[in-house]
Amino acid sequence: DEDWNEFNDINKIIIRQPIRTEYRIAFPYLYNNMPHYVHLSWYHAPNVVYIKTEDPDLPAFYFDPLINPISHRHSLKSAEPLPDDDEEFELSEEVQPFLQETPLYTDNTANGIALLWAPRPFNIRSGRTRRAIDVPLVKSWYREHCPPGQPVKVRVSYQKLLKYFVLNALKHRPPKPQKKRYLFRSFKSTKFFQTTTLDWVEAGLQVCRQGYNMLNLLIHRKNLNYLHLDYNFNLKPVKTLTTKERKKSRFGNAFHLCREILRLTKLIVDSHVQYRLNNVDAFQLSDGIQYIFAHVGQLTGMYRYKYKLMRQIRMCKDLKHLIYYRFNTGPVGKGPGCGFWAAGWRVWLFFMRGITPLLERWLGNLLSRQFEGRHSKGVAKTVTKQRVESHFDLELRASVMHDIVDMMPEGIKQNKARTILQHLSEAWRCWKANIPWKVPGLPTPIENMILRYVKMKADWWTNTAHYNRERIRRGATVDKTVCKKNLGRLTRLYLKAEQERQHNYLK
Repeated sequence: DEDWNEFNDINKIIIRQPIRTEYRIAFPYLYNNMPHYVHLSWYHAPNVVYIKTEDPDLPAFYFDPLINPISHRHSLKSAEPLPDDDEEFELSEEVQPFLQETPLYTDNTANGIALLWAPRPFNIRSGRTRRAIDVPLVKSWYREHCPPGQPVKVRVSYQKLLKYFVLNALKHRPPKPQKKRYLFRSFKSTKFFQTTTLDWVEAGLQVCRQGYNMLNLLIHRKNLNYLHLDYNFNLKPVKTLTTKERKKSRFGNAFHLCREILRLTKLIVDSHVQYRLNNVDAFQLSDGIQYIFAHVGQLTGMYRYKYKLMRQIRMCKDLKHLIYYRFNTGPVGKGPGCGFWAAGWRVWLFFMRGITPLLERWLGNLLSRQFEGRHSKGVAKTVTKQRVESHFDLELRASVMHDIVDMMPEGIKQNKARTILQHLSEAWRCWKANIPWKVPGLPTPIENMILRYVKMKADWWTNTAHYNRERIRRGATVDKTVCKKNLGRLTRLYLKAEQERQHNYLK
């Protein structure tokens, strides 16, 4: 009995390392206690041993040096000789191998095999129509390992693109079935729209022109004739602006994002116009378009007005690394450009699709504000803490004006009121400095009114001084300037009280 204990019992399975979740998923029946309703997942696909051939002259079936030949590691044992009475089996001469007349391959075999291994939409005979925008040409590249010996930035780009791919795959929901609506058919059914065909470049030029007019209308509506929008959609002042002009000429994100998108459109349309004018050839055009899409962050300032756009800029940069380092290898070397623009174009087209609703909303708000004004006009303004003091002063001054106008007969000029207000401020200063105030020849009713208002202001002034002192003593948060002013006010009040005490004593 001592030979078998619980540590060396052959009926026990001892698992020495923790069971990883991957094991539980890959082999559910082996690593889980009670697997119910579990279907075994696909374990692995067989290795792909197809090698893409670059050389069209190679035969369809050949031995590629990439596949390492299996060397003879072990010495071959010589076969044991058969006994003499057993003869070797031989086929008769009439027997022929199957399909002997059929050639092993024809001219189309290599193309057929290449088509069979083509990227997804091209390797099937029938399927749904795909638009050019929907075909990810370089997806298979970053779903494989990065080729060895690449710089760090390229390896990082591979990782990031793979990360985006995985995120999209995780978030992907099957699309909701939607009712097909045809805009052109509904337009056709009304009498307001006609159809015409237009060259793409002309359409692009129209977009740039109309966009330019649109932005200009907005600038002139705000009366900013000191700002100039040039045809490349740069907004520049025509002179050194004053602070007021600078404040007035500030535009919101809606305007600027629209401007930058139009600027990108203008760059692309200009490239096509140069091509149509025969100033550049097709290779330079595709190089230029690829460069534009890969360097949107440098050529325009879009990211300033919608920072989420950095995602698209970074993605284009990653695609640029991916493509350049595939393209600039071997005898090609580092060239001036690489006209492989479809990948970057897809990124920006999808961005335009997503930004459209946002821009619609922004521009809608902008236009409604331009034409209807802000909604905050009807709301009464609340007085902030900073302006409470000056607010009382202004109210007091306004009521003085009101009283003066009431007292004065119709014929007397308006500037008399200003003189009386000057008298009022003089009287207030005299009260603060504790000097008796007397103006010879001032009408008695006006003098009484001024004294009444000085009394009111003095009461308010004293009250706020004591109230603020109380707050300071209590330890509430009080502004530093308020503390300083309070000290001055209390000193004045103390001196006034002291002088009054001395006067009374002398009496």
